[in-house]
Amino acid sequence: MEIRLSLDGIHVATADHQNVANMIDGFLIDGVYPDDVALYARALELQPVEAWRLHAVISSHGLKVNLENVLTSMSEPAQSVARARMEYSRTYDRFEPIVDQLSAALQLTSDQVDDLWREAAAL
Repeated sequence: MEIRLSLDGIHVATADHQNVANMIDGFLIDGVYPDDVALYARALELQPVEAWRLHAVISSHGLKVNLENVLTSMSEPAQSVARARMEYSRTYDRFEPIVDQLSAALQLTSDQVDDLWREAAAL
């Protein structure tokens, strides 16, 4: 898989996202702030994961019942949309707004969600 990253017109392409994340740390580019670089590195690290992987991690951490309760408490049409996405998506993207909304309702920090994402990717 090729990953392309554009920072003020500089393009980096590699088959290894970890190398890109490491190379980003060495860049000193006018107009790119450290927070931007960290965000790029985080986005490269936390690639979309297959649904079965995330469902397995959610279950193994005992979050399945809590997630179901959160979904049940949602009003329509948000509940139906969230359920459909949970049931029919083949992959999940860490940076979709629904992930942050559900994780906030589950009282998970961003770092905790990132750790769950890494665990799912490693399965």
